[in-house]
Amino acid sequence: MIVPVILSGGAGTRLWPLSREDHPKPFLAPAGGDSLLRRTFDRVLHFEDTDRIVVAGPRHLQYPILNEYAALPDHGNVSLDFILEPMGRNTAPAIALAALYVSQEVGPETVLFVLAADQHLARPEVLQTAVATARELAENNFLVTIGIEPERPETGYGYIELGDSLEHLLSPSPLRSERGVAVQEVTQFVEKPDRERAEAFVASGRYLWNAGMFCFRCDVFMGALLRTAPEVHDGVLNCWEGSRVRDRALKVNRDRFQKVPSISVDYAVMEKARQVAVVRCDPGWDDLGNWEAVARCFPEDEHGNRGEGDILHLGSEHCFVQAGSRLVAVVGMKDAFVIDTEDALLVADRDHLDSLRKVVAELRKRHHPAGDSGREVIRPWGRFAVVDQGEGYQVKRIVVAPGGMLSLQLHHHRLEHWVIVQGECRVILGQTEQVLSINDTLKIPPETRHRVTNCGEQPLIIIEVSTGTYLGEDDIVRFADIYGRVPPPDEPE
Repeated sequence: MIVPVILSGGAGTRLWPLSREDHPKPFLAPAGGDSLLRRTFDRVLHFEDTDRIVVAGPRHLQYPILNEYAALPDHGNVSLDFILEPMGRNTAPAIALAALYVSQEVGPETVLFVLAADQHLARPEVLQTAVATARELAENNFLVTIGIEPERPETGYGYIELGDSLEHLLSPSPLRSERGVAVQEVTQFVEKPDRERAEAFVASGRYLWNAGMFCFRCDVFMGALLRTAPEVHDGVLNCWEGSRVRDRALKVNRDRFQKVPSISVDYAVMEKARQVAVVRCDPGWDDLGNWEAVARCFPEDEHGNRGEGDILHLGSEHCFVQAGSRLVAVVGMKDAFVIDTEDALLVADRDHLDSLRKVVAELRKRHHPAGDSGREVIRPWGRFAVVDQGEGYQVKRIVVAPGGMLSLQLHHHRLEHWVIVQGECRVILGQTEQVLSINDTLKIPPETRHRVTNCGEQPLIIIEVSTGTYLGEDDIVRFADIYGRVPPPDEPE
């Protein structure tokens, strides 16, 4: 058996303002189509001999991730399990917890394939062959990484230096040869180089991009972690012993997890371990880690401009524009990136895109909501967006996923008016219960318990108009919630 482990942490600040901490990169479709997370699910569902997927990520994103998985047309009998982190501690602790979890639930000799939730593949069938190859090596106690044939000198990626061939360890495979998949020893991992070294790496033919994908047995990885980073190993074990598994999810102990060293799996294990192999392949991989990478997904016009949406170029060259919901006119600019969202606009020179992390840091320093949150807010049951607001009023568009249920709640300071514009729902209002559908309305006075459930097969859309003296999101009292937001008083962290 092979168990995919999808790492879904990180805020994707280099794709601000589209990506925010409350709506991070895996939920985006920066190049159109399905979200990156949904594409990743679809990719791993095609692995042979897989009956569960493990996602490691923030607690508050568990149900949005479940909604993405549920939206796939067919995931068979493959279950979705979680490592729910109270905060990010980088990849080594997350992978170690996943290895302990799978060891307990399946067995210590189980092979894991670790990958990020937010990468792009143009040729996923090549990755399927690479995974099968990596699994064969992992079953023989190798720590395996996936190396990507470099298309260009890239200073934003780490590199893997190739050693001797390991083809003699594998069973014959015409498909492997047909898809250009090969296996070699790893000589060393190299940090992100400058331009000159990146050009030399590509010219030599002896270096691959490090894609952050790994394959190994649970027990082999934990043994390597003990040898190469014992403080991480022991910290994770201590955290494991203080955490609990319920409903196919490991809820990680907050106090113990924050004491675990924050370190990547590359630094903690792969760069120091023995018997490390690389599967080299070219699946059309891109991590879409910045706007430059996203721009490459779009065709260019005769002036080198790329983009998506309603765009007017006059005298512009080599620009990228993501227009959002309105027209964007770009006049006489070169190498400009314009990203328009409902609540924030980015205009940046190509050579300064790396400064986006500084932008987000400055917004957080100023306590500006756009640093971490967009107008659309993810919730376990779906999402909502504030579409208008003013003194004493606020208008929201609320979307509840099929089967989604808001908490049983009340508000002290506001009166709400609902209009159902799509779908069907069951509503509890005070002591009454009723079913509403399109064009129905509901008035919810202050201090009145209420709850809505999407009982239909399509997303439920509600337009909510709130009026009152205080309209903040913290004016809510929850009495019951299927998503665990009303824990018992003695619930451990």
